[in-house]
Amino acid sequence: MSRFLTYLTAFKSRTLSWFKRRTPTEPTLSVVSVDVPDYKQERDYFCNMVVTYSDGSCETLRARVIQNQITKNWAVDGMKVLADVIEQ
Repeated sequence: MSRFLTYLTAFKSRTLSWFKRRTPTEPTLSVVSVDVPDYKQERDYFCNMVVTYSDGSCETLRARVIQNQITKNWAVDGMKVLADVIEQ
């Protein structure tokens, strides 16, 4: 009997604010879930990010895997949505 270790990866969205000096032109939606099906823990790796919003709409963003050089934490940046990687 062989054993396989599986590493589960979860993503937690971070709130970005682009309206510090501008007024928002459209109502802001909150992110319900983030999924990165082709995630690979490799610096500057380009992948697809699927974001589900509070109104039920779904959007696929072209994202990039980044790593903070100081804290060594991984994140996926889709420009509209930033998600921290949580390894379980």
